[in-house]
Amino acid sequence: VAPIGTFLDIDKHTFLTIGVTPVEKSLDKKDLKVKPKSLDDIVSDKIKFLSSPGASLGSSDISREILRTNSTTIGGNPAKQIHYITHLSGLADTFNIDTYMIRGDKLYTLIFTTGSFLVPETLPMAQKMIHSFQFIS
Repeated sequence: VAPIGTFLDIDKHTFLTIGVTPVEKSLDKKDLKVKPKSLDDIVSDKIKFLSSPGASLGSSDISREILRTNSTTIGGNPAKQIHYITHLSGLADTFNIDTYMIRGDKLYTLIFTTGSFLVPETLPMAQKMIHSFQFIS
């Protein structure tokens, strides 16, 4: 996701990044037509990626623990969220919320990342920012 901006940066450990990309297309196996992926398909693909074993960054091992997924509404649009913790060998754990929504042919991705010990102080502000996201016509 190419970020269009980072809107929250507390002590260089907490970020809310917003990205916009075209919605991916895939072959519908039922009618053999190429169609845009649904929000459910996008989130399912992301969960598969996050859950895949053996991911590494250089010599450091990385694993992710999915805590929950939920449906919500952002700016009047249906959205899905994945809450997870990233464990990176030798570094502090991070808490992440990836929020996905589709409007038109664009996928909007809001990614909140903070140190796991900063969650109590940063999560309320990030949730307010995510849920205040609006589209201006």
